[in-house]
Amino acid sequence: MLEGNPIIIFKIAGITGIVILFIRLFARKMPVAANLVTPAHLPSDRKLGQYRVMETVGIGGNATVYRALNPESETVAIKVPHLETMRVKNFRKVFEAEAEAGVDLVHPSIVKVLGSGEFTDPGGRTVPFFVMENLEGEDVRDILKREGLLPPQRVAQIARVVADTLSWAHQRGVIHRDISPQNIFITKSKQIKVMDFGIATAFKRGDRKGASGGALNFGTPAYLAPERTSRTDSDPRSDLYSLGCVMYEMVTGHPPFTGESPRAVLMLHRKAAVLPPSRKIEIPPQLEKIILKLLEKDPEKRYQDAGQVSAALADLIPSV
Repeated sequence: MLEGNPIIIFKIAGITGIVILFIRLFARKMPVAANLVTPAHLPSDRKLGQYRVMETVGIGGNATVYRALNPESETVAIKVPHLETMRVKNFRKVFEAEAEAGVDLVHPSIVKVLGSGEFTDPGGRTVPFFVMENLEGEDVRDILKREGLLPPQRVAQIARVVADTLSWAHQRGVIHRDISPQNIFITKSKQIKVMDFGIATAFKRGDRKGASGGALNFGTPAYLAPERTSRTDSDPRSDLYSLGCVMYEMVTGHPPFTGESPRAVLMLHRKAAVLPPSRKIEIPPQLEKIILKLLEKDPEKRYQDAGQVSAALADLIPSV
C-alpha cells in the first residue's frame, strides 16, 4: 500500500477537526506541511500496545497515521494525535468518541476501526491511539486529480453508495459531518468506502437539531452545509448538502463555491446562488436536478433523508 498510495491514510489523518485547529489550519490555502505540526513521540521500541509500528504513512493536520503489524503479522493503520492536538481542551473526549463511534459502525462501506489504546511517550505523557483497517486504492479527490471530470453514470453510482451508507448510519443516530472527496475511497477491487465516520456525532432520534452542542465543530469548508457555518449542531440533512457538493465537483471539476479564504467560502455557502452544472458542462437533467436539490440552502427544501437520495439516484442510473 505504501509504495503505491502513500497519500491514502494521510487523508484519514487530517480529518479529526477540533475547532481551534480547524481555524488555524484551514486558514491556509496550501496543504498543511509536516513541519507545522509535532507528531507525538513514539516509544523507543516503536510498540503501541500489541502493535509494532513499521513506518509513517502520512502526517495530517491533527494526527499522524502509521502502518503497523498486529501480533498475527497482519497490516493495520494506527492513528496517533499530534502534540498540539492533545493540548486542545476536550481533545481526549473527542478522540475517544471517534474511536468508539468507528468501532460501533460495522458496515461494508464504512472503513473499519478495529480498536483503541494508549501508550506512554518518552516524556511521560499518556497518548491515545486507535487502529483501523489497512486500505489499498485511492480516494475520490485523487481520482479527480488524475481523471478530471467523472462520467455521469459513475457519479451516480458513487453517490448512491454514499447515500445508502449515510442512510444506514443516520438510522443509527450518527451524522458523518465531513463528507468530502477525500473521505470517499475506492478500493482496488472497486468497493466504495466512506472514511472517517469516527468524527461523526450522535444525534437524538427525532430531534433535527442534534445533540452535539459544545465548542467543537468539524467539516471541510468547501463542503459545509450553510446551517453549519453559523452553529455547531448538525442534522442528517447537513450530510446530504455535503454529498451534493461532492457530486457537483465530480461533474464539474470543482466544488460549488471557492474563495480566497475559508471564511469567504463559508459566506458563499450561506448566501450565494449555486450556478447550475449545466452552465459549465453537459449533464443529464435528472442528475442536475438531484444535485441542485441537495444544495438547497434551506434544509427543509432538500431531500429529507438519505434514503430519498438513494432512490432518486437508483432511478437515474439505468438511464444515464
